[in-house]
Amino acid sequence: LTRPMAYSGGSLHINARTNAQGFVRVAVREARGPRDGEWPEHWRFDDCTPFEGDSLNHVVTWREHGPGIERFPANVLRLHFWLENAGLFSFWFE
Repeated sequence: LTRPMAYSGGSLHINARTNAQGFVRVAVREARGPRDGEWPEHWRFDDCTPFEGDSLNHVVTWREHGPGIERFPANVLRLHFWLENAGLFSFWFE
C-alpha cells in the first residue's frame, strides 16, 4: 500500500515478473480525509486485469475503466498492490 500520492494523469505502468502461478493486481484506494483507505467500487483487486509474465513496461487495466485512472473519484490516491508469487520492481504514470 503506497503513501497518498497526487495523481497527475496517465496510465499506470509496472515493471514486474511472475512465476507460472503468480500474478499482480492493483486496487486504487481513497487517500484523503475521512475516506482515507476506502475501496471505491470498480477499483478493487477483482476489477483489475491480473498481470502474469515478465514485462519492463506493462500497462495496468481495470474492467470498467481500461488503463486510465482519470475517472477515479479523487486526485489523491493510494495504490494497493497484491503480488502472488511475483516481484514488482517499479511503477509509474505515463
